[in-house]
Amino acid sequence: MKQFLLILIFLPIFLFGQGLEKNSISGNILGSSSILGITYERYLSNRIIVEFGVGMVGIGAGFNYYISQIKTKSWCPYVGLKYSTLILVDMGGGILTYIPFGVTFFTSSKLKLNIGADIGPSYAKWISSDFMEFESTETKTFLLHGNIKIGIRF
Repeated sequence: MKQFLLILIFLPIFLFGQGLEKNSISGNILGSSSILGITYERYLSNRIIVEFGVGMVGIGAGFNYYISQIKTKSWCPYVGLKYSTLILVDMGGGILTYIPFGVTFFTSSKLKLNIGADIGPSYAKWISSDFMEFESTETKTFLLHGNIKIGIRF
C-alpha cells in the first residue's frame, strides 16, 4: 500500500517534468480563437498541450505535440492540429483546419509567461450568404494560416 501511495504522489512529477504549471490563458491573433481572441491551454504531459479558443467572431480547438520536452527558459518546437470556426453576420461563415509548425518560449517559473508563433498549411471552407437575397455560395481553398500568442501560466 505504501508503494502504491508513493507512485500516486510521484507519478505526475515524473510524467510532467519540472513542475511547469499545467494551465495557461493566452491572447491570440489568428490560431484556434479565430481572428482575435483568448485561448485556454491545458498541459497533459511534458510534450502534449490541448487548447480551446474563443474569439471575436468564432471558436476553435486544437492540440500541440512538442518535439522535445517542454522546458522553461527555452524555445520548444512543436507540430499540431487546430480547428477554427468563423461567423460573420450578414456575410456567412466558415471552418478552417490547419497543421501548425511552431515554437513556444516558456519563461522562468517566476514570470510564468508563454510567447509563441506558428504557421502551417490549412484547408478552409467558406459559405457566404446574402440574407436579403437568400442565396449562398461555397468556397474551398488551401492556404497558409498561423498564430501569434502571449500567455500566462497558472
